[in-house]
Amino acid sequence: HFFEHFFLMGKLRDYFEKRGIAPVQIPLALVYFKLLNIGVWCSLCAVCYRYEPLRSLFRRPGFAKLKGWCQARYPNVFVKGEAYVLKKSHELATSQYFRPIPKKLGLNSKRFVLALAENLVLYKVTMLVHIPLQFWLIIYLMSKDTSTLDHGLSLSPHQVKEDVTVLTEQVLHSGPLAVAVADCEK
Repeated sequence: HFFEHFFLMGKLRDYFEKRGIAPVQIPLALVYFKLLNIGVWCSLCAVCYRYEPLRSLFRRPGFAKLKGWCQARYPNVFVKGEAYVLKKSHELATSQYFRPIPKKLGLNSKRFVLALAENLVLYKVTMLVHIPLQFWLIIYLMSKDTSTLDHGLSLSPHQVKEDVTVLTEQVLHSGPLAVAVADCEK
């Protein structure tokens, strides 16, 4: 596991260097990435609390049929996924750090726990979009000259698509997400 992590860090270093980010700036880029990740997670949590997007989506007839089809076609994946979401949501909801949040914000505790569960699913599903975009934004902001972006980052649609594809593959083939993808492909 250590070598996978070490290999991924080397790929990230190469990726940043190729796009004009100096090696000394990479730790700062990773801090920015983590802060952006927390921001995305909190934003999605607020959206899930306010609008309950997954619950309302699966109440629609077409998506209810899709859910039924997925349950029938991939019963093990669906059961494992549901158990994972419930377990992680329960752990988060009973955590000493998260338990006071609904009270402090004046939120309904039950609805907050449901929002955490929806957020977990929505965050994982949208990960293939928001993680590459976060890297792209970090590179854009950390480029020395953002007006011309002549440090390897191009705003052309082809280059953005290439960057998103590379980062998506790195996200898919590393860490816990790779294990989940491998399980789904079995």
